[in-house]
Amino acid sequence: MDIATPNPNAFPSLIFIGDSHMAQYYLRAQRLSEREHVNFGMIAKAGWFLFNDQRMGDYARAVKAIVADKRVHTLVIGSMWGGKIKEEEFYEVAATVRPLLETRKDLKVYVMLDYPWTPNVGGQQGIYDPLKHVNRITGDAVGMVQAFPAADDWKRGNEEIQRILGDAAEYIDPTPVVCPDQKCNLQAWYRDDDHLQPKRIEADGIWVDRIFAHAAAAESKERSR
Repeated sequence: MDIATPNPNAFPSLIFIGDSHMAQYYLRAQRLSEREHVNFGMIAKAGWFLFNDQRMGDYARAVKAIVADKRVHTLVIGSMWGGKIKEEEFYEVAATVRPLLETRKDLKVYVMLDYPWTPNVGGQQGIYDPLKHVNRITGDAVGMVQAFPAADDWKRGNEEIQRILGDAAEYIDPTPVVCPDQKCNLQAWYRDDDHLQPKRIEADGIWVDRIFAHAAAAESKERSR
C-alpha cells in the first residue's frame, strides 16, 4: 500500500486516510508539515469505504495495522459521507470503526466532515459544478454563488458519522469557511460538483491547521520525555 508523504525517509506520525474528498487536502497538509515540522502521510483511495475488510481487502488490513502502530499519534479520516450512507453496508461497517479506534486511547482522531456538494443526476454533474454556470460562447459566469443545495445528502452524512463515532473523535467542519452565511462561492472554492480546488485549500484551508498544531505539540511532548 502506498503512503503519499513529502518525507519518505521518516515514519509519518500523523496519518490522513480517506477517499478523493481527503486527497484534496494534500497540498495544505504538506505546507503545514513543513511549517510545524511534523511528518505526515496520506492514504487516499477512490471509493474508500472505512475499514471494510471484505470490500477493501489488503488495503483495509494495512490501514488497521497503521492505526495500531504506536508511532502514529494522530489520525484523520475523511470521506464523502453523504454518498457512503446510501450504500447498503455502511452502517454495519461504520459500527466497527469506533471499537477499532478505542483500542488506542493514546491516539488523537479527527474526522473531516463534508462541505455542501450536489449529487450527479442522471449522469449529469450537479448544480455546484462551476462549469454549469459558464456561458461556453461568451465566457460569462452567472450564478456562481449558490445557497445550500436542496439535496442535503452532505449534511445527513455528517450527522450520521458523528452519531456513530460519538466522542471517539473530534470533528472538523469546513463549511463555515467554504460557505459563509450558507452561501457557497463555486468559482472561488469548487473544482466540480463535489470536490474543492486543492490549490484554494492549500492557500485558505485554515480548518486543517489545528490538526498540525496538535501533532506538533504531541511530538514536542514526546521529545521532552
